[in-house]
Amino acid sequence: MKETLRALVSRCKPFLRDWIYAFLSRLGVAFFTAQLTLLVKRILDDVLIQTKPEALARVSVLLLLYYVGKGVFSFTSSYLMTSIGLRVVRNLRNELYRHIMFQSMAFFSGQKTGDLTAKVISDTDRIQDAVSRTLTDLIKETLTVAGLLIVIFTLDWKLALISLALFPLVIFPVTRFSGRLRMASRKSQENISRLSQILFETFTSARIVQAYQMEKRETDRFDQESQKLLQEGLHASRVVSFSSPFMELLSGVAAVLVMWYGSHQIRQGILTAGDFTAFLTALFFMYTPVKKLSKANQSLQQAVASYQRIAQLLKQSDEIRERPGAIPLPRIHRSIEFDHVSFHYGEIPVLNDITFRVEAGEVLAMVGPSGAGKSTLVNLLPRLYDVTDGAIRMDDMDVRDVTLGSLRSQIGLVSQEIILFDDSVAGNISYGKQGATTEEIEHAARAAHAHEFIVALPEEYNTQIGERGHRLSGGQRQRIALARAILRDPAILILDEATSELDAESEIAIQRALTEIMKNRTTFIIAHRLSTIRKADKIIVLEQGQIQEVGTHEDLLDSRGLYRKFHELQYGILDL
Repeated sequence: MKETLRALVSRCKPFLRDWIYAFLSRLGVAFFTAQLTLLVKRILDDVLIQTKPEALARVSVLLLLYYVGKGVFSFTSSYLMTSIGLRVVRNLRNELYRHIMFQSMAFFSGQKTGDLTAKVISDTDRIQDAVSRTLTDLIKETLTVAGLLIVIFTLDWKLALISLALFPLVIFPVTRFSGRLRMASRKSQENISRLSQILFETFTSARIVQAYQMEKRETDRFDQESQKLLQEGLHASRVVSFSSPFMELLSGVAAVLVMWYGSHQIRQGILTAGDFTAFLTALFFMYTPVKKLSKANQSLQQAVASYQRIAQLLKQSDEIRERPGAIPLPRIHRSIEFDHVSFHYGEIPVLNDITFRVEAGEVLAMVGPSGAGKSTLVNLLPRLYDVTDGAIRMDDMDVRDVTLGSLRSQIGLVSQEIILFDDSVAGNISYGKQGATTEEIEHAARAAHAHEFIVALPEEYNTQIGERGHRLSGGQRQRIALARAILRDPAILILDEATSELDAESEIAIQRALTEIMKNRTTFIIAHRLSTIRKADKIIVLEQGQIQEVGTHEDLLDSRGLYRKFHELQYGILDL
């Protein structure tokens, strides 16, 4: 708890100057609040009892000045603390997002999208509330209580001690329930994460949900998680709601004691009616700050729970890092070599002792059953994952010894899973080359045989294609993805089932385009349809993460091995 609070407060250090100004403003609020309570004595004794005309004018002016001063300082401190909270959370949110985006694919494979989203949005919102409002209340109300304590001890120290005799009883429930509230808040945030995940899954898979008539199942699943969230919310509410009536009871008991003792002091002539009224005013003024301090503790516990979730994520690091002294990789012009490469996902072996060499400009195709490790193999090239053993060398340079920017800038990837963004057609094509000209975008679209359907869209290249490109057909989306890779002008082209969504006519056109595009580029092709890889310079057959066969299309058919079986399954007879 203390460690988390220190870490949270340390994030406010860059805004120390604003903190100081806010603190001084809160001192001003506390000062004027104390002066207002003391003014009650003068109103009662000098204005109401003795009815001095000059006292009325003087007290009226002071009353207005005190309220104006309190209002000015209150506004200043509130604005500054809100500003600090917003900027602290902006920095934290940016840091968290950057941390997530630079992780390897292994990290994303082990995370749920809804949980990550909840941490970036919902958890950080609670922290903003803690910094902007809770810390403001802690500073403001603590200073206000301190000022009022000075007032009541100045008026009558014995009466002050009596009124505060029950204060230690407030400490017990606050400390007792803080841990429970923190735990309830953490569980509540976890439930929100699960709800976010359900929303993400069902909204992005609405077609499948409705096609299989699973609406009721999904709504029931959402209802169950909502119920869990309700239970956690009710539990937290019980903890929070207990403090208010408990404090009201203590305040009532304290008021009775003060009334008995105070009336006795007035009868003895020790206190004036003005003194006692000012004392009661100060005491009642203290009630609201103390109550707010109790609520501030509750909000702080929720923020601590949220920050602990964020800190836990920030500690998780599967980031692909550049080695110290990494150097830029010149454009590939000789070869790419896999040297006894193995890769494990956690404890699960995916690739085992993969060794081959591709000369610059060659076309390497990979085939094999699902789960053979084909996509994982090409994902090692741009270091979306890092090898577990062995090395990948480009022009005899280990890819781990070069800068990530220079490595990935030479690679164009078109995957089976088409990823497009809620942007214009032009924005999606130029995604890998920011600042591309209109002519460059159109040239890439023509090369991918996408220009014809793009100019038929309502706003041509400026047409918004919607989330994940849902306003386009599957074939259109794939051609946009191809154009994006072409525009990048990569030295290495990776085509992971890049024509799987195209109809036969479009595929023929794209294959012709790819024949031109692949010239002078080292190309890796993953394909299930063997017709697309007949002209590859080299074909690797993978099975269970190992290379079973290597050769040309004709060589592998002659060898009567696994490749030949794949061919017979697809065509029924050999096409020699």
